Amino acid sequence: MSIGARLVCGVGLLLVACATPPVDAQAPPDPPGQIGPLYVTLLGNYVGKQLRIAVDGQVLVDQRLTFAPMGAEHRYTAGTGLARRVAAEVEIEGCGEPWTGEVSLEPSATANLLIQGCQVEALAPA
Repeated sequence: MSIGARLVCGVGLLLVACATPPVDAQAPPDPPGQIGPLYVTLLGNYVGKQLRIAVDGQVLVDQRLTFAPMGAEHRYTAGTGLARRVAAEVEIEGCGEPWTGEVSLEPSATANLLIQGCQVEALAPA
């Protein structure tokens, strides 16, 4: 093989080696989840009833609620952090056993508890 051919092969191998990523290169880590305040809002016909609502072990409400002022809502902060599903319990005056279930909390949205009489439903965050 001539010196010119060897030089061309050497340069070619060098270019291939430079263009190939190292074997031990790691993929970039996943971006961290969004962190922020986590909210729960009440919907339905709960006004005038004594309510006790606990979400993720924290009591959000333990009182008789009245109508919220025009344009307002009964919205409570359930902490700060990453999106997650947490345990919830709702006790309603005049109803038997408390409702227990799970609520999905997301920093970019509000979880809703729909109260209709003695029935409670956890709605997906919106």
